[in-house]
Amino acid sequence: MPADTVVLTPVGGADLDLSDAEIAPVTSVTKISIAGGVRLRVPADVTVEVEGFSLIGGRRVEPGTPGPSGRVVRVRNYSVFGGVSVTRG
Repeated sequence: MPADTVVLTPVGGADLDLSDAEIAPVTSVTKISIAGGVRLRVPADVTVEVEGFSLIGGRRVEPGTPGPSGRVVRVRNYSVFGGVSVTRG
């Protein structure tokens, strides 16, 4: 996966499964939309940081156990309607 990824969806969400992806030490995913959130699946040992704003929408990040790799995925969500949901697997 590239270290910086931008997902632009005027209407609609983004489902990203990074559970088997090669992730750089620090990776950023920027999601921009009017209506639509982000559903992200990451390995259990990856730290996830969520920032940005959504007028209507929440943030739910399933807890993980940081591993020795120290990998971090930064999620930046900018939307009117839509939140961020992070699961592990």
